[in-house]
Amino acid sequence: MPTKRPQQGLRSSSGTEPLSRLLPEGDISYRRINTIAAMVRPGFDPGLGLSVQQIRQILHGVGLHFSDVDYSENEEFRKDLPYQKFAYAGLESGGGSLVGFRLTGRDLLKVEKHIIPIYGHTFNKDTWAPNADISYFRIGENVGYVPSESWTSSFLGHDDNFGPNFCVPRLYIERDKVDYILEIFRPGVRYSGVSAEALALDILYSLLPCLAGSTNKWIARLIQWTNKQQVVFRALAMTREEYMSHLQAVRDWEGNKEKKELCDLLALGMPHFVWAVEISTPQLFPANERKLGEIVLEATSELNTREEFSRNDVFMFARLPGGYLFGGDVVGGIPQFTPVPSQLLSHTELSRL
Repeated sequence: MPTKRPQQGLRSSSGTEPLSRLLPEGDISYRRINTIAAMVRPGFDPGLGLSVQQIRQILHGVGLHFSDVDYSENEEFRKDLPYQKFAYAGLESGGGSLVGFRLTGRDLLKVEKHIIPIYGHTFNKDTWAPNADISYFRIGENVGYVPSESWTSSFLGHDDNFGPNFCVPRLYIERDKVDYILEIFRPGVRYSGVSAEALALDILYSLLPCLAGSTNKWIARLIQWTNKQQVVFRALAMTREEYMSHLQAVRDWEGNKEKKELCDLLALGMPHFVWAVEISTPQLFPANERKLGEIVLEATSELNTREEFSRNDVFMFARLPGGYLFGGDVVGGIPQFTPVPSQLLSHTELSRL
C-alpha cells in the first residue's frame, strides 16, 4: 500500500491486540511499534497510520511469520485471493487476521483507510450458501473442494472506534473496498492455511486410486464427494501434543477408539507443529460437526516454491476411515502409499482447540 495513502490501524489498541497474544513478552508498546516502523520511513507521522511495508517490518521485527495480500498491487488478486479466505485461515492458524479497507461516502474529501483485527467467527450450520454455490452458481467449474469458511456467517472483530467483540458479516465489507489482508501464523508455523488446503487437495486426489478397492462405505462416500468436488476441508494448525490428544480422544460412530500404541508411534516422528487438514462432507460437517479424517502436513518449514518442491516434503500421512496412508513417492508416474490399519472405521468429531 503506497505511503501516500496511509493505512490507519496498528497504532490503535485494536491493532496491537493480535500481537500481544502471540509475543513471548506479552503486550507491545506504541513506542516500539513506531520505532520499528521508522526503519522503513524515518520521520513518519504515526498519527497518519502505517503503510503495508511498515506493517510487514513490524511483524518481522517482533519475530512473527505471516501471509498477506496487498490488493493495490494487482486488481486480479481480489478475485483469485478473496480476503475472507485469508481472514478465516488466520483464525485456524491460531494468530488471527487484520483486514484493511478504504472508507467511502459522499462527504469523504480524501482517501482514508482503517484496519481491524479478526479473532473469531460464528458458525451457521443451516446456511444454504455452500451447497447452492456449487449446485446452482458454479456448475462445471473446477472448484476442487468446499472450504469450511463457507459456513461462517460473521467474523468476530475489534474496532477501536466502537469497541470489542463485534460481529462483522463475512460478506459485508465488499471486495473492492479491501486493500489489505494479513494472516498471522501461530509461532512455530511457517506457511498459510490457504497453502495447506491446496496441498491437501492435491494429495487427496493422488490417494484416490489407492482407495478404489476399499469395502468401507465411508471411503466410498469420500470418493463420491471428492469426484463431485464437494468434499469439505478445514485446515487447523496444531501442536504435536494437541493433535495426539485429539486422536486419542476421538471415537468413531460405533464407539471405536484408536490404539494407544499406534498413537505413540505416530507421535515419535511428528514435528512440534502440523497442519491437520480435516476432511468432511457437506452433510457431516455442518449438521453433525464430524469428519472422515485428516491429511497431516509438517508445518514448521518454509514452503519451497521452486520447481523441485514436492508435496512429500511436508506430507506426513492421511488418516481415513479404516486406515492411515503413508508415503506418496511417485513410481512410474503413480503415487505409492503404504497402508496401516486404524481402529477408527467411520466418521469422528471435529477438532476443537
